[in-house]
Amino acid sequence: DDDDDDDAIPNHSPPSEIMTRAQEERALLLAACDCATRRVVVKRPVGAEPLGLSCEIAAYTHNGKDDEEDYDHDDVRKPSYDIRGSVNRFDVYIIS
Repeated sequence: DDDDDDDAIPNHSPPSEIMTRAQEERALLLAACDCATRRVVVKRPVGAEPLGLSCEIAAYTHNGKDDEEDYDHDDVRKPSYDIRGSVNRFDVYIIS
């Protein structure tokens, strides 16, 4: 039946409302740190930037204009330490 709504393509938000991957990673890390009582451990590839820090390089855009003044760099934490393997790295954020 062609009237089946289950196969319909969902409406997408305008580009200005879609979070970039870096923004999503940053938001996820901040939420995890807010909920944790002792530590947050994030598994990453060895060569990757720590979660949330790649957001510092990406400028926030709104209506096609750079909007860096709306971005707060102070709430993005660097890992307290990391544990490295040959392929993966575990970034550990100690909650104080």
